[in-house]
Amino acid sequence: MSRVLRAYELTLYQADDVIQALCPHAVFPLGLWQRAYEHFWKDYARTASMRQRAECLILPDVEMEPGKRFFTDLCGFDVMAFFRKLSLLINSKITKMGLEYILSETYGTFDNVYPEDRDFLFSTLQKLEQRGPDYYMYDVENLDDEILFLPASSYHFISHIFFDTIMVDRVAVVLQLRDFPLIHEVKGLTHAFVKSVLNSAPQEAPIQVAVIEEPVMQIADVQSQEPQSQDTVLVRRSVWAGKTKEAIRDAMRKEGLDDEYIVYVLLRRRGLHLTKRAIGELLGEPHKSDSAYDKLGKELVEKAEFVNVLDAPEA
Repeated sequence: MSRVLRAYELTLYQADDVIQALCPHAVFPLGLWQRAYEHFWKDYARTASMRQRAECLILPDVEMEPGKRFFTDLCGFDVMAFFRKLSLLINSKITKMGLEYILSETYGTFDNVYPEDRDFLFSTLQKLEQRGPDYYMYDVENLDDEILFLPASSYHFISHIFFDTIMVDRVAVVLQLRDFPLIHEVKGLTHAFVKSVLNSAPQEAPIQVAVIEEPVMQIADVQSQEPQSQDTVLVRRSVWAGKTKEAIRDAMRKEGLDDEYIVYVLLRRRGLHLTKRAIGELLGEPHKSDSAYDKLGKELVEKAEFVNVLDAPEA
């Protein structure tokens, strides 16, 4: 959402209206956090849980229902609580790497994003690690150790940045903000992309941002009940929800859908973290070279940037 805010110069209230209008199918609150978890944190969290014989720490569940308000601030508090537990569970360097990945994807340059808060948090965590695993800052003998005091407020900046980290479907955002001018080009939202989306959509009555009831039907009204261009298709949620990447591939190919739509569903709807090579291996012919799979995966990911998949009614 940080890019949407910058591109359209929205107020926080307008941006929240966009979130509410696009919930639940075009909003991915933990998409970026899930990528960081899968790529940086999951293995370390599993190792720690095995060592402590405890349940593995995972991201909080997020429930969004059509027509009901999604409280981003409450979700942000849940993510903050998760991050606090994670930071006390795994190595601070690994925790920091995952957070910096999120900040980089969200802001690009993030040197000015709560620098003092981040420095204090990770420097204190590093000092705690140097004391050894048996050190507990709240033991009576350590109460005077002010250097290693880590108040809960040290994590508040996580809840403050959460809204910016929410991922949204670009096509749905452009349609939702069709009456707003694109003021600044940012990564993923250029004048050319916005123009291509608006030109491919039927010229229906504009969507009112303030209305949050039945958000899926708002998008459907613009797109019509059947896809009006080769860039947008309707796919039943049961085709991909909770399925493996192989099952999704087979089901979507059975529906006659091209591979770029499969990639879109895998990455954007299912939320899987797949490398370009893994995508190439999944969708390409068997027994090819790694470079061939890399090339195919790259091509399909690029094609997937220009398509959209909306939910079709279940039979």
